[in-house]
Amino acid sequence: EISCSLVGSEMCIRDRFINRTVSNREIEVIIAHEMIHLKQYYDGILIQKSLTDSIVYNGIKFSPTTSYNERPWERDAYTNQDIMLAKIKDLMYEKKN
Repeated sequence: EISCSLVGSEMCIRDRFINRTVSNREIEVIIAHEMIHLKQYYDGILIQKSLTDSIVYNGIKFSPTTSYNERPWERDAYTNQDIMLAKIKDLMYEKKN
């Protein structure tokens, strides 16, 4: 089981997402997408103290009920998940001299 959560975030990777019906590629993309959210939190771009609090993204306040497709932090993660995945793979498979 893989389980990772971040208080106040949308991030949640659990065994219900990672199961035999999900391809390895999909697992990689899910992890890369969620890594972008971690970076958003780390950089202070995305702020949410609890699941019921408003979300602040790039200084703009959003309701926690904002639809998924209207969330700019999700659009950012979706747009950049393949780039993040490539960076992760480069680090993982970097040739050692």
